[in-house]
Amino acid sequence: MLKKRLRLLTLLGGLLLFSIVLAACQPVETPPDQELVETHAAQTIAAHQTQQVDEEIPTDTPTPTETPEPVENEEPTPTPTEEPDNTEEPDNDEICNQAAFIADITIEDRTVLREGEPFTKVWRLENIGSCTWTTDYQVVFSSGSQMSAPASTRLPKTVQPGETVDISLDMIAPITPGTYTGYWLLIDDEGQVFGFGDDADAPFWVRIRVHEEDEMVVYNFADNYCEAGWESSVDENIACPSEEDLDEGFVQFIDQPQLEDGGIYDDPTILTYPNHGRSGYMVGRFPTIEIQDGYHFRATIGCQFGAEDCDVRYTLRVFEPSFGHTTLGQWREIYDGLYYPIDVDLSDFAGMEVSIVLSAIAQDDARENFALWLNPRIVLDGQVPQPGPSPIDMEAEEYVELYNLADNYCFAGWESSVVETIPCPSSEDLDNGFVQFVDQPRLEDGKQYQLPAILTYPNHGRSGYMVGRFPSLTIQEGDLFRATLGCRFGAGACDVRYTLRVVLPPGGGFETLGQWRNTYTGSVYHAEVDLSDYAGEQVDLVLSVIAQDDSRENHAIWVNPRVIREIEN
Repeated sequence: MLKKRLRLLTLLGGLLLFSIVLAACQPVETPPDQELVETHAAQTIAAHQTQQVDEEIPTDTPTPTETPEPVENEEPTPTPTEEPDNTEEPDNDEICNQAAFIADITIEDRTVLREGEPFTKVWRLENIGSCTWTTDYQVVFSSGSQMSAPASTRLPKTVQPGETVDISLDMIAPITPGTYTGYWLLIDDEGQVFGFGDDADAPFWVRIRVHEEDEMVVYNFADNYCEAGWESSVDENIACPSEEDLDEGFVQFIDQPQLEDGGIYDDPTILTYPNHGRSGYMVGRFPTIEIQDGYHFRATIGCQFGAEDCDVRYTLRVFEPSFGHTTLGQWREIYDGLYYPIDVDLSDFAGMEVSIVLSAIAQDDARENFALWLNPRIVLDGQVPQPGPSPIDMEAEEYVELYNLADNYCFAGWESSVVETIPCPSSEDLDNGFVQFVDQPRLEDGKQYQLPAILTYPNHGRSGYMVGRFPSLTIQEGDLFRATLGCRFGAGACDVRYTLRVVLPPGGGFETLGQWRNTYTGSVYHAEVDLSDYAGEQVDLVLSVIAQDDSRENHAIWVNPRVIREIEN
C-alpha cells in the first residue's frame, strides 16, 4: 500500500515538473496595459511633432489634440499609419488674420533723409492667415512717429491667403535731426487689430534717420565720454572705462549698440548703468563749454536689447558755477520695444560757460538697467528758433476753422477711470482727475501760447485716464484735426499718452486715429490727422489722455485743438 502511494506521488510530482518546464518554454505575453502605455508614448511623440508643426501657425484658442487617448482593455493598433494625419490637418490651429513681412520695397531701415523731405514708404506683406483681406481692411498708425502719414489707409486690393500686397504710405521726414520710427498695424472690417509674430500682434515699421545737410557737430559726448567725471550713489569716482559691475554701477563706450527694438546702430554710444537699487544712479559731468545761440543737445535714448526689466529715468542738466544745476529735460524709459530721439535747445545759456551733466536713475531694483545714449552731441542748428507759437498753429489761407474743441470743451462728456461723469469745468483733483480751460497756456518749451487750450489731468495711478467725447460733426473730404500737445510748464515728471479717436454713431465702435506719447522733454508735438476717410459721415471726436506712470504731474494740454476745412475755390 505504501509503495502504491509513493508511486502515485512520484507520478504527480513528475506531471507538475513537466507543466512548469512547458510553461517556461512558452513566450510571455505583455499585459495589455503595458502595451497601451507604449502606444500612448508613441502617440505623445507624434503629438509633440504635430505641435512643433502647429507652432508655426499659432492659435489664440488652444484646441485639443487629435491623438486618441488609450482606452482600457482596448487592443493597440498594430500599425500607426493614421498618426501622421494629425500633422497634416492643422486647420483648427490657423489664425484668421496674420501677416508676414516680405520686404521693404522702398526706404530700408535707417535710410538717411533731409529735414522735411517727402518720401513714400512701401512694405510688401503676405497674408499667412486663413481669412481673406478685403479692401475694407486698413493699415493703421500704432505708435512712434507718424511722419505726417494718414492715420489709416484702406488696402489697395483683396488679398487671399498666401498672396502678397504692397502697402504704400506718403510721409514727410521730421524737421528735427534724429532717428525716427513709426509703428503700424492692420485692422480688419470688424475692428480687430493684427500684425506679425506668433500672436499676430507685432507691428511693422518705417525707420529713418534725419540729418541736417550741414549739421555741424560742436562736441560729441560719446567720443569724449572719459573726459567726464562719473559717479554713482555708492562710489564718487567711477573709473572710465569701467568693468561691468551691477552693484557699484559702470560706464562704457559702445560703437554699434543694439537697442530694445532689435536694431543695431552705427552710432557712438555711452552705456550708463546705475548702481543696484531703486534710485541708484550713474552721473557724468563733462568739461565746461561755451554755449552759443543755436546750440542744441541731441541724442537717442533707449534700453539695451534684452534688458527686459530696464526702467530708468534719463536726465539732462547744465551746471553753472554760480547757480548750480538746472534741469533741461527728464525722460522715463522702460523696455517697450521703442526708443526716443531728444532735442533740447541750449540757446538760453548763450554766452555762458556751462557743464553738461548726463544722468541715468534707476526706477526700480532690477538688475537690467542698461541705459544707452546714442550719439549724444551738441550741434549748431542752422536756423535759430524764434520765440512765439509754432507756425503750424496759424492756418494757411486755404483753410477755415470748422470747430474748436477748446472753445466747446464743456459740450463734451468727460470721464476718468474712477469717475464716470467729470463735471466741466472741474476743480483740481489729482486723485479723480479733472478738466479745465486755459486761455494762455504755458507749455514745457517755456512758451506762452495766445491760444485756447484744454488741460486734461487723468486720475492718479498708472493707466489712469481722462476721456472727453464731443458732439457729432459731419466730415468733408480734406478736413483735418490739428492741435499742439505738451505737458504744462514745470510738470517735470509728466508722462502721458495722448489719443485721438472717432465714433461712428449710432452704436459705432471706437477707431483710433493717432497716439502720441509725451514726456517732459522741453519740446512740444504738433499733431495733424486727415479725417477724409470719414467724408460724408457724422462722427464723434474723442480726446483721451492716459497716465504712463503714477506721478502726480500729468498735466496734459491740448493747445488749440480744432477741425479745419479746406476752402473751396
